[in-house]
Amino acid sequence: MKDFLKRLGAKVTGRKGIGNTMTVVIIIAVVLLNILAYTVTNAFGLYVYSPDVDDLSISGNTDELFANAMLLEKKVTITFCYSEDKLEKHDTGSLVLTTARAFEERYPELIELRFVSLLTKMDEDGNIVDFEKYIDGGKNSLKQNSVIFESGEGEEWSCRVLTDTASSAGFVDFYILDSSSNVAAYNGEEVMAAMISWVLHDEHPVAYFTQNHGETADVAFSNLLTCAGYYVEVINLRKSEIPADAGMLIISNPTSDFELSVENADVRGEINKIEDYLEGGGKLYVALDPYVKELKNLESLLKKWGIALSGEYNEHDVLVRNIVKENSNAITPDGYTFIATHADNAVAGEILGKIEEYGSDSVLISQVTKLELDSSLGAQPILVSGSTSSTHAGGKETDSEGGYAVAAYSRRAEKDGKESTVFVIPTAYITATDAFLSDSYFNKDFLFATLEVLFDSNPAPRGCNQVMYRTSILENLTMGKAKLYTAIILIIPAALAVLGAITIIRRKNR
Repeated sequence: MKDFLKRLGAKVTGRKGIGNTMTVVIIIAVVLLNILAYTVTNAFGLYVYSPDVDDLSISGNTDELFANAMLLEKKVTITFCYSEDKLEKHDTGSLVLTTARAFEERYPELIELRFVSLLTKMDEDGNIVDFEKYIDGGKNSLKQNSVIFESGEGEEWSCRVLTDTASSAGFVDFYILDSSSNVAAYNGEEVMAAMISWVLHDEHPVAYFTQNHGETADVAFSNLLTCAGYYVEVINLRKSEIPADAGMLIISNPTSDFELSVENADVRGEINKIEDYLEGGGKLYVALDPYVKELKNLESLLKKWGIALSGEYNEHDVLVRNIVKENSNAITPDGYTFIATHADNAVAGEILGKIEEYGSDSVLISQVTKLELDSSLGAQPILVSGSTSSTHAGGKETDSEGGYAVAAYSRRAEKDGKESTVFVIPTAYITATDAFLSDSYFNKDFLFATLEVLFDSNPAPRGCNQVMYRTSILENLTMGKAKLYTAIILIIPAALAVLGAITIIRRKNR
């Protein structure tokens, strides 16, 4: 042993020994770094992604959106209530101006920019502008941060005004806010394209959110509906019938049940109003939190359309939902946040086709209930979990077959020839702001495509560029891919270690 240490010391202190030592140190360092990376990946399923915060270019994915308008030689005027030079120096408005110029440059026959002083009511050429028509009887408010989109004349004139009334930053309509109402990303291309598309379409149905049942909805979802061509309103079904202009009714994560009228009662219940709406060709969007107690009336309505939330009754006769847990497609160690895939049917395929035109089909799901579907009632899956997934209720595994429906629709033709639709997704996460902010997942484009296919919405911009405001953000890898990725990386230092050992042994034996 002493002789071996002496020979090793000689090799280390010798000229060749320094090179051997450095080789060994580098190999050890690489191995340790990869072990650390592997540990972090297994613990969190995360890696750091640093986007290009200076990229304000537009993707050009809007070409198809405006193709018909350019053929018809329509024109859209975008009016800023700032002077151009002041807007260039504005912290948030300058980005909006840059995007507007990019659209004008790409579609010069379609888009024209105009700058009007809100004080003098004069544009850059000295022409007086009538602002009263934009106020529309008090429907819109005008401020310096207002951006006005308009197209057509006379009876064919269409207008949409975006005014930031919620923040002191200005132009917040073109940005995405996080859960703390801080600016998290600039979303100018999508909003600009959506508003241009808005004024080029004649019909704009209303998306009504129900209220008084503890409903919650992300601001990002409301903005998405606006970009899809909807006016967004709320409705109290206890007091009101569903209006004729309803393009869709949204029940978003209620915590209490909807009322059902008793037989021969004078007052019609909320469920009865929803049923009548659907019988007339209505369209219902339902998002449910799996951890909310059983909503018997609402869930009974959904079962009539062939869609039921899976669950198990515990020893206290309380329904506990079957929550889907993934193994290979999970992005968190607990397996309850994962990437869903599209089902194998015509509608799911049509939605997938619209997404794949501009990006991947990765849709991020978290804490979702398994859906049980009755195809004889028209129910079909849209999103499903992977083949290695299982379900858990009350901390116990209840099934391990995999391939569970986690978003579904049911569609049927009514007596008057109209088509009614029910869409159900049993999770509160699908429209979460952080899911919309991701560059890796396409929840937003999935919902845009779903609205087009199932709810007959106006075509919406998909695949648009976003500019993240953070210098670096965390994006997720699936646990399966993370393990494969780190395993591949570990092969490199392992191979170097073997080669280094062989080299040292061969030199020793010379």
